[in-house]
Amino acid sequence: MIKKIGQKPYGLSIFEALQARVNFTQQETNYFHQLQVGYDGEKRWEQLLEKELPDHFIILSDIRLELGTTTFQIDSILLTGDTLYLFDVKN
Repeated sequence: MIKKIGQKPYGLSIFEALQARVNFTQQETNYFHQLQVGYDGEKRWEQLLEKELPDHFIILSDIRLELGTTTFQIDSILLTGDTLYLFDVKN
């Protein structure tokens, strides 16, 4: 059961909004593509977990944490009865 659904990254939303209005450089196009592919991969992973795991497992997606001045993201946390699994999804 997904308790926290992953959200579209802010940067990806900005690129999508600008896509029809701005001609991106090759570097910007590559970055936009990386954001899209990464987000698509995370969504597929989330769907796979929800489909294949029992309902009593808890899934938390897109957890952003800060430690000192460093911010980082955990793509998914899976909570079972006695174990905590951390997933960093790579596409």
